[in-house]
Amino acid sequence: MYPSRFYLIALLVFISAMALGALFFLSGMQSSSYILSDGVSLSLRYIDHPRYDRNLIGVIYALAFLAAGLLFLIVVLVPDERTLAAFRRVAAPQPRQRLAEAPVSPLRETPAPTSDAPVKAAPAPAPEEEGAAPEAVKEPPSREPAPEPEVTVDESVRQDVAEPDPQPDLPTLGGPDLSGEEDIVYGNGPVTEDSIIEFIQNHPDSAVKFLYRKNLDNRTLSPMDEDIYQKWERRGMFRAKVREFVLEIMDWDKLPDDYPHDIWLQLRDQIFELKGRAPH
Repeated sequence: MYPSRFYLIALLVFISAMALGALFFLSGMQSSSYILSDGVSLSLRYIDHPRYDRNLIGVIYALAFLAAGLLFLIVVLVPDERTLAAFRRVAAPQPRQRLAEAPVSPLRETPAPTSDAPVKAAPAPAPEEEGAAPEAVKEPPSREPAPEPEVTVDESVRQDVAEPDPQPDLPTLGGPDLSGEEDIVYGNGPVTEDSIIEFIQNHPDSAVKFLYRKNLDNRTLSPMDEDIYQKWERRGMFRAKVREFVLEIMDWDKLPDDYPHDIWLQLRDQIFELKGRAPH
């Protein structure tokens, strides 16, 4: 038996003895006293007062030694750094052997040439001409892509000037009367410039979201909004047209590279001010 195990067993026996001693002294306290009730409160009466005091002192000492033994047991059971290091060293995983490092089968080894067979001499290297410079090693061209320049919102909108051909399923301007159908939100017909202006005046928040392709809090649009904006573009609602009218309303040279919420506040206040100036 190892000495550490012997000490551990002795410590457990000591703790058990202290626990039994505390129970023994508690039973002695109960046998030497009793509790009397007068209907209002409880009072302790002694049968043998000196014996009760001795058992009380024994309980205090037994509980104190029991607590000390438990703390010492915790200190013994907690592993130290050397034990943890030895455990990690023993339990360290071994690296797996790679397939490329597997030993070659002896059946596939090339036989060594015998002394009877003639050995061909290796061709001598060609003599270098005097004064000839060694050929420089060409390095492969770098394949790293060049960093793309940052494109502002105004430049991305100006690149969207080219309008695609009208869809065949949409009615042309020379067709039947489409009163109300040119409305951007509720209509289904081709979008006109008047309807774009009316849309910007009545829905400046949606106009800014359509122009910047972002929500007012600068987050990406939801898939539902993207589908709606694609339908508007197929009807003739283009970002270039919206940009042109917004610049005309705000008297700007280009769109500021700012948060959509701030652009919406400025556009809303400008439209409200222009409506107040208009004659009724």
